[in-house]
Amino acid sequence: MSCDRIGLDCYRASYLGLGVARPIPAPPPFAYMATGFSPATFRRGIPLKRLGKQLNPFPLIQLPYHRLVNPWTLGAVLHEISHNLQNDLGLSKDIPRTVGLKLLRAGASKQVTRTWVRWNREMFADMSGLLLGGPCFVGSLMDILARGPETVVYYTSRGPHPTPYLRLLINTELLHRMGFETESKQYQKAWTRIYPNPSSGNIPPALI
Repeated sequence: MSCDRIGLDCYRASYLGLGVARPIPAPPPFAYMATGFSPATFRRGIPLKRLGKQLNPFPLIQLPYHRLVNPWTLGAVLHEISHNLQNDLGLSKDIPRTVGLKLLRAGASKQVTRTWVRWNREMFADMSGLLLGGPCFVGSLMDILARGPETVVYYTSRGPHPTPYLRLLINTELLHRMGFETESKQYQKAWTRIYPNPSSGNIPPALI
């Protein structure tokens, strides 16, 4: 129930904080517990097998059991809610288009641009979650990203998530821009101390 309330509050903050406030979509987000390793979401308006291929009426937030018994990892709620906000606010096409155009105009290669565009949904979910939840979101994210160095600096050309090494730094940069300079420096210093050599993996130099 608390996760449901957090989800509804995220929608209220987002919809009432627009340049022109808009009605909050109903029904509100619904969270439930499941087995497995990672959180997931099923957005509003897509057909679901469990509903007999009927359209899903509300955002569903699936949370693994281990997240609920380790509540400091529940930044995941803000992240998954933000995936739904990107769709419900009609930003699923505008954001990747804007990211791509700005990178090309700044002189980025097509390969680098394609990578950042591919990462747009996960970056939006992280950054929206940070804007909604504040500095502790970065600590929650660090808790799930901090693994063996070979994993943190591993790049895949198909993955929707930014490489873990870069993903954390994207969020510390936003934290800095939000005015939390002390927290940003602390998280970034800890992260780069644990993983001092991003070139030890296969991340393309142009991305680094």
